[in-house]
Amino acid sequence: MRVLGVDPAKEIAKKATDSGIPTLPDFLTLDLARQIKKDHGPAAAVCAFNVFAHADKLGDMVDSIRELLAPEGLFVFEVSYLLDIVEHMLLGTIFHEHLSHHSMKPMVSFLRVHKLELIDARRNLIQGGSVVGTAQLGGGPRSIDSSVGELLALEQGKGLDRPGIFKEFAAKLQKMKTEVTELTADLRARGKSLWGYGAARSGTTLISQMNLGKVISFIVDDSPDKQNKFSPGDHIPICLPGPSMK
Repeated sequence: MRVLGVDPAKEIAKKATDSGIPTLPDFLTLDLARQIKKDHGPAAAVCAFNVFAHADKLGDMVDSIRELLAPEGLFVFEVSYLLDIVEHMLLGTIFHEHLSHHSMKPMVSFLRVHKLELIDARRNLIQGGSVVGTAQLGGGPRSIDSSVGELLALEQGKGLDRPGIFKEFAAKLQKMKTEVTELTADLRARGKSLWGYGAARSGTTLISQMNLGKVISFIVDDSPDKQNKFSPGDHIPICLPGPSMK
């Protein structure tokens, strides 16, 4: 296959290019899409995994993808699934980079507005619960798989398009917060210390939501890029796992 990457992170793009996957260090825009199409021809497939929810101009991104696709081309994307977020309390997926939390009912309408058609939608366990969607140009040659209708029916049955489910989510979140506060207070009263395991980006959301900034003494992480630094906001020290943890 002829493969071309697009990634605005210049160092990552350079590493990819050096490893044999040519990658343009830029954001995907309509002008860039037209230039890629001119230089390389239309795309049989455009993939956006764990990035589609990050765009602050999602419509512009989709227009660029539509411009890139060949008449029979496919757009394949993976996004966190809103139903999993609210049912499984996936708080860690809610943070500054994730500007959208997708469900299929608005996704179908959104793609249609941008002259694309969702033809397949499969749930998986990525990031605690995601959907891999496949779209073609509007009126394309492929029929719509039953998986799309099944997820639309599931969302309707769960009330994902109505405010009640989010009010329940807020109530469960408050209950969880109360339980965590009581647990940590009891542990500290008994002379215990609390440490965090893994300085993940999503951990900041959990620490902030659960008021753990003044409760966690250290966070351990095996990444040298994170050691001897501090968590954002609460400035919890990050250290190397090892004997010092005892």
